[in-house]
Amino acid sequence: LPVCPPGPFLVALGRSWHPEEFNCHYCHMSLADVSFVEEQNNVYCENCYEEFFAPTCIKLFSLYLLLETHTFTNWL
Repeated sequence: LPVCPPGPFLVALGRSWHPEEFNCHYCHMSLADVSFVEEQNNVYCENCYEEFFAPTCIKLFSLYLLLETHTFTNWL
């Protein structure tokens, strides 16, 4: 295997990455200077992780469904 030139690198998923190559698997945003999450052998920015993988709180989901199915005029 070729050896990378010296310089900054990140380690995730058991591999070394150059900062310009370390991107969210879904939106491709650079993860070099932000928080990221490892999921299913890929790395994701926090926004993509929340959208696709994070568990939904049942209370918040119930409130969302309530607001989606009722207009505020029904509350008056």
